[in-house]
Formats: sequence, structure tokens, C-alpha cells
Amino acid sequence: MQIGFSQPIELAWLEAAANSVAEGLSVEEARERLDDLLSHKIAVNSTSKRSSRNKRVTILMSTWVTPKRELVGFRDHALSVLKLASGRELTLVHYAMLIATYPFFALVASHVGRLLRLQDQCSMDQLKRRCREELGQRDTVSFAVTRVTRTLLDWELLAKGVKTGTYSIGQSIEPSSPGMAELLAEAAMISSGETNALVEQILGSPCLFPCRFPFSMVSSHWQSKRLSLTTSEYGGFRVTRLEER
Repeated sequence: MQIGFSQPIELAWLEAAANSVAEGLSVEEARERLDDLLSHKIAVNSTSKRSSRNKRVTILMSTWVTPKRELVGFRDHALSVLKLASGRELTLVHYAMLIATYPFFALVASHVGRLLRLQDQCSMDQLKRRCREELGQRDTVSFAVTRVTRTLLDWELLAKGVKTGTYSIGQSIEPSSPGMAELLAEAAMISSGETNALVEQILGSPCLFPCRFPFSMVSSHWQSKRLSLTTSEYGGFRVTRLEER
């Protein structure tokens, strides 16, 4: 697994990246806008392609402007959901994009979710240890775990615990529409490689720990052309992710 996500990312930067696509800017125009946005705050006066600013711009570009070919349709769908979102739901759209785009981000988020289900708090040491067990004892893994965690803190999806280096659940966000729930469900399916699963299983994915889904989001008949919802033989609903056309 490539890490890819190695810098903390602010919501305002992702919003600017998404707006660049919505406005129809070219790839180069979008990159210039993002570089200018960060130039007064990150690696000021640096022109290095290896600077922390350039790395952040690359993450923003890969998330919204130049996603992998298999994620273009998902990105376009996320843009349509973003137009209807407001308040804290904006955070959920960008969160969905990150867990779909960066497997490492989704891995860290999943470990956060699992640990917080078992206990009230999780620690940085626990997160680093679990990720190193899967990806190897690399310093780059530990470094990147701190960057993902810092991002979750900045977005208020995590809160600092009583002890230094510990974290508790932040402000849970409840999707207000089936469309938002669908987007998050598809993001979780992309990150896990699932194409067919129970709705309850997907919405209960540990990587979706910041979300609190009301029962209506589980029982509603979703309308997305990207997901198919059917009644399960065991009760409840099954969701199938449809192939890109």
C-alpha cells in the first residue's frame, strides 16, 4: 500500500480544490490556484517540488482535480452532493473523498473507529503500532499516521484526550439525506474493495466512525444510479456498487 497522504490537510483547501473543478478550471489553473492559496502559509518562498506545500497541493489535486480514472465518476457524484451540502455536512463530502482516494487514510480512520468502539479513547501509540503491523516497521508509516490524526483533529472529528497523545470521538455528524448516506457508503465500499454488502454492515464500517446514521438512512430506498439497493433474504437491505459506465 502506498501511503500518499503524508501531510495534514485543511478543509478550506479541499473546498478550493473542489471549486476549481466545479468552475471548469484546467488542471494547470487549478494547481496554480491551490499553490497560491497555500504559498502564504506553507513553505513560504520555496520553489522546491519536494516542499511540504507541493506535497499538500499534490494531495488536493489527486483528491478532487485529477483522481484516478476509476474514481472520476465517484468524484463527479461527490461534486453534485457537495452542491447541496451545508455546514458540517461539507466535512463529510471531503471525508468521503479522502477515504476513497487514499487507502492509507482509510486504514488509519478504520483503526481509529475500531479502537473507539472498544474504549472511550485511543492513543497515537496504538494507531502507529496497528498500522506498522500491517505495513511494516517504517518511520514513514508512523510519520503519516500523525498527519492523518492531525487532519482528523483539525476537522474536529477527533478530540484530544485527557492524557497527551490520546484521542476521543469528536463531533459526530448525522447525514440529513439519503444522498449523503449513499456517498459515504460508496466511499466505504471503495476503500474496502466491497461490491456487495448489507447496508448496515457498510454504514457501520469503522472508517465511518465520524458519522451517526439515523435508522431512516438504513431503511430508505436509495435513488443513486451508482448503487443498487435490494431486500436481503435475511431481512434488511443489501447494497451493490454498480460498475462505471
